[in-house]
Amino acid sequence: NATVTLLDLSASRSTSLLPTTAMDYEGQKLSELLFHILILTFGGVGWVAGYFAQNFTYVFYAWAIGTALSVVLCVPDWRFYNRHPVKWLEEIPTSAPEKKTN
Repeated sequence: NATVTLLDLSASRSTSLLPTTAMDYEGQKLSELLFHILILTFGGVGWVAGYFAQNFTYVFYAWAIGTALSVVLCVPDWRFYNRHPVKWLEEIPTSAPEKKTN
């Protein structure tokens, strides 16, 4: 019984480091919009800079910076993505009626 308690405590400690909430639907929409804006902006700026410098690698450098920035901003579940939490319904109790045996 003590072993089970220790295992339960270690499991609860390890899961406490993980986020307790999930990104809401509005946060997903914001994350996707932010991703598209970052990728297109950095790609466009890189394209223009590469065109005028006559160096196509500028496009890839700018795109890589935009991708890295969008991964940092869009992949983790930041708090500003959880501003509109989903209101779930209360749990319906499931009690089975007792069967009478004769």
